[in-house]
Formats: sequence, structure tokens, C-alpha cells
Amino acid sequence: MLKSFLPCTVFLLGIGAAYNSSAQTPQTPSDCKTGCTSNDVQIMRAYLVDSATLQPLSAGYQCRGSVKVRLALDLTTNTPRVGVVVYANIKFLVNGTPGNILANKKECFGTVLNRPSNQVVFSGAFTWSCGTPIALTNVFMGWGTGNTDFCQGLSAFRCPGTPSKCWSQIDGNYITIEIPMAQNVSRSLCPDTAGRTTATFNLTALNGEVSNNASNVTVTWYRDSGLLSPVGTPAAYSTVSTTAYAKVTSSTNTSAYSKAAVTLTVLAGPALSITNPTALCSPATADLTAAVTSGSTLPTGTSLSYWTNSGATASMTTPTAAGDGTYYIKASTNTTPACSDIRSVVVTVRTTPVLSITNPNAVCSPSTVDLTAAAVTSGSTLPSGSTLSYWTNSAATSSLSSPTAVGAGTYYIKASTGTTPSCSDIEAVTVSVYSNPSAPALCAVQPSMCGPATGTLTVTSPVGSTYQYSIDNGQHWQTGVTFSNVAPGSNPSIVAKDGSGCVSAAANCSDAVTCTTTARLAPPTARAEKRAPAEATPEDAVTVKVYPNPFRNSVNFRFTAPVSGSVSLEVYDNTGRRVSATSYGSISAGATRELHYSPRQKIGALLFYRLRIGSMTASGKMVQSE
Repeated sequence: MLKSFLPCTVFLLGIGAAYNSSAQTPQTPSDCKTGCTSNDVQIMRAYLVDSATLQPLSAGYQCRGSVKVRLALDLTTNTPRVGVVVYANIKFLVNGTPGNILANKKECFGTVLNRPSNQVVFSGAFTWSCGTPIALTNVFMGWGTGNTDFCQGLSAFRCPGTPSKCWSQIDGNYITIEIPMAQNVSRSLCPDTAGRTTATFNLTALNGEVSNNASNVTVTWYRDSGLLSPVGTPAAYSTVSTTAYAKVTSSTNTSAYSKAAVTLTVLAGPALSITNPTALCSPATADLTAAVTSGSTLPTGTSLSYWTNSGATASMTTPTAAGDGTYYIKASTNTTPACSDIRSVVVTVRTTPVLSITNPNAVCSPSTVDLTAAAVTSGSTLPSGSTLSYWTNSAATSSLSSPTAVGAGTYYIKASTGTTPSCSDIEAVTVSVYSNPSAPALCAVQPSMCGPATGTLTVTSPVGSTYQYSIDNGQHWQTGVTFSNVAPGSNPSIVAKDGSGCVSAAANCSDAVTCTTTARLAPPTARAEKRAPAEATPEDAVTVKVYPNPFRNSVNFRFTAPVSGSVSLEVYDNTGRRVSATSYGSISAGATRELHYSPRQKIGALLFYRLRIGSMTASGKMVQSE
């Protein structure tokens, strides 16, 4: 049995046949006399063409289901001729054996056969199921003599010009008709590794596509168009961009095959180069959209996206303000398929110390304050490894030499971490050192043989509602300025304390002057008592109206303050003993006030008073009648 192999030249054998003449018009070769001895005209190739365009159904023809086609032959001849008649049956090939007839073809072609390859196309179309192997059987060709048109302008079947000018195919032999079992396709993949140019293609996944999903074919893969270098592992073909070739072979006739070119393209994929941003101090954040990807290879059309996980399923809402942590940047192309690369980026945000400053309690001079005491920075947030430093300016350029002993002023404490970069916070701390009151100025009423048996010390400065005084070195304090019944020879010391709690240096009797009212405190004569004045003008020019005077149960003191200050009233008996000391708060200069004094008991004698208004004093006498 002779077969033709696509796309090889068909092998033809001529056989002898008897020539039978017939009076009627011949319809088949059997109507002609046999005796074919010439092989002058041969079939080089049998194939299908589109019934409308007459274009060959090439390997890349998109065939779906069935299609209307025509049979085409490429003929060759040893001697130029005009016209040839062809008769043949088109049969299905089943396991390499011709089966049922698909179509019968017979036609006379008035074609000039004078080239190495001469095409003739049968006029009648037939329906062919895509991918179905078919073959020519019972082939008969005849021709005439000379250069005249053998067909005489007619296409109907006719017998050859002489019994010998023909060729008849041996029964059982066939010529394979080329069919378009394969179609060209293309595939694109991303590189296996970002930045590389190779990808792994699964060529076997393309078998159905290159074979038009034919069920009766096998597909083998080659590196070259000559189908000489097979692909070793078609299911995992690792390559750069190239063209592979699929050989689609009929399962029923291995000599019938077609070839498809498969364009394999390795797309240009992105290759991210990540530079972690420089470490920051809180509350600063990092911008991941800036120079982080500098140096990356990003093909045109690549876009960047930002994620909190490596699977790129949790998007990052603010990539321009990333806090401490690990994030992921994904570069994706706009190709099909989209190629991508995803890389991690680490953002380091150091914890910045947060100082909470409590100004130390004020102290009295010459005491100092220790700024390193824990209470000053209590409540601060200091990361592990933080250190404190002390400065005289907010820029921390002038260090504080003795932070454990500072005087009054504003200083600065700086908390710094030991990280890179060093994160810090600097805050001001205020130290208050109050000046101590000056040592009290005293006036004394000395005990005497003819006068009082004990002495009196009166503080004349500093005075006011904010001051307290002590005669026993601070064991007891009083707001009154007079200390009575001081024993002779005791030489006591008096200290003053202001509202800030600062205590003055001590003053004693040796520092005292004689009270200016001492002479006025001498007991008056009986006659003088009867004519005690209603007013007194003290040495400090404070005018006081005392009334009624003499009085029985109470007496009034009316005055206009020449200065602002505290108001107090002291009353003494005729022995110089203080019987009353009362503070009346403070008064503003120019204000008028009236004080009321009622003795706890009726003394019925001459009394003396001392009225203090700020730094000024008025004194006088009054008589309590029985």
C-alpha cells in the first residue's frame, strides 16, 4: 500500500489498464479503455482550500466543527501539456485504512501544465469535519497529445486522448490529503524570578488549542521548525522568549500531520529594590511612596501598592505615614498576565521620651534645689536606656554644672535615648528660692524699779499680716508684734517668718532701741487723769480720735490711714503691762476706719494704747471710769 506523507511529495505508481471505448459519454474510468503506461503527469500534493477564497487551509487555520472546502491538487509533468482530467474518491481514513466515501471528484481542467508545480482546484465544494483524516483513492488521470486543449473548454469527465496517456492508482493505495490539524498560538508568562528573563511554560496545556481540540490526534513539541529537536519536558519548559513548534499528528494515520508555531513570550516583570527608611523618633512617620523603591526595575505601566501582609490581602490605608513595623510593597505591571514582585520594608520608629516636670518646692535662701531628685521627673515616660542631662538653655548647648544644687531660675532637663537616632525631649523646670526676711527691728520697754517689773519687746519691722514672730527659736509663733513680761536679764532673741515660711536672722535686746512711747506710759497724776484729752496725736503724725474718753464699757478709735498696711491695737495698764493686743486686718491709704475696744473687766484706771497702721504708730492714753 502506497501512502503520501504531509508535507512530503506523494509517491505514485502507474499500472496498466485496458482501454475500453464506449459509444456513450464516459462517466468513470471504467468507461475508458485500459492500458495506461505513462507517468508523465503526477500528483505532488493533495490539500484542502477554502470554498470561497480558495486559500489553502494552512496549519494556522481556525477550524471549528465543520467547514465547506474544495479539493486542490498540485500537479507536475515531464512534458508541457494543456488540460488534464482527474477522477478520485475522497474517503475517511480509519486507523490508516480508507473507509467510507466522503465525496467523489471528477473534472477536466484546461490548465496549462508547464511549471514545476501546477495547481488545479475542483469546482464542487463538500463539507469536512475539522481534524478528520481523509485520503484520495481510486485516482485516475488522463491527458491528450500535443499542445491543444485536451478538455476543449469543458469540465466534464472524459477518457484520455490515447489508451496509454493516463495513470490509474492501484486498488488499496491512497494519497493522504493534507488537513489543517494545527493552529498557531501564543502564550505570555511572567518571569519565574523577579528581574530574570526565563519562565516555565506548560506546553502540554496548549495541546487542545494547537490541535483545534481534535480528539484523534497526538501533539509533540519541538524547539525548531524542522521538528528535529524535541522539547524534553513539555509540561515544564523553562525558556527565554522563543518560538516552540507543535507537531499535530493524526492518530489514525501517522503520516498525516501539521505543524503549529507557538510564540512564547517572557514578559518584562518588575524587580523591586527596597531601601528601608532611616530610623525615626516618635511621633514621626515614614513615607513609603518616596525613595524607598529607588533603584528598582519597573517596566512602563507598573504601579505600586502597599500592604500589611506578604499575601497582599490587607491593604495599607496611609502608606505616606507609616509607623513602626513591617510592611509590603507590591509592584504590578498592566500586562496580561500581570507580573508582580512584592518585597518587605521595615519602618523603625524609636520611642521618644516624654518628660513630665514637677517644679520643686520653693526653698529659702541660702538653700538650693536638687534637680536630679526623682520627684522632679516623676510621671515621665522614659524608654529603657534613657538618660537625663541638665542645661541652662532650651537648645541644650550650655550645660548645668551642678544640677544637684541650683539656685533660683529656669533650667532645662533633657531626656535622651541611647538609640540611633537618639530621641529626646527637653522641658523647662523652674526653681524658686525666696529671700529671708530681714532680722526684726525691736524696741524695748526695760523693766525698772519705779516702772514695770518686766520688760516688753516690740517688733517694729518687718510687720504685716503675712508675718509671724517667735521668741523661743521657732518653737512657738504669734502674729502679734509685742512680747510682754520679758524677765529681766533674759536677753531673748526674736525671729520673724514670712508667708513663704522663710525665717529671718535673730534680733535680741542688744539690737533693740527704746520704744518712743515709754515716757508716755508713766502713770499720770490724778489731776491729769481727770482731764485726759479726747484725741491723741502720736509721734508718727497719725491722727486718732478716741471717744468717749473717759469711757465706762467701751471706747472708739477713729482714724484715716496715711499709709496702707496692717492695723493692730495694743492696750497697756498703768504699770506698763499689756492687757490687750488685737489685729484688725489691713487698710488702704486714705481709708477711714473706726475700731471698738471693750475691756474684759473694769479696771477703773488710766490706760495707754498703741495703734499701728502699716509702718506708722500712734499712741495715747484714755481713762476708764467706774
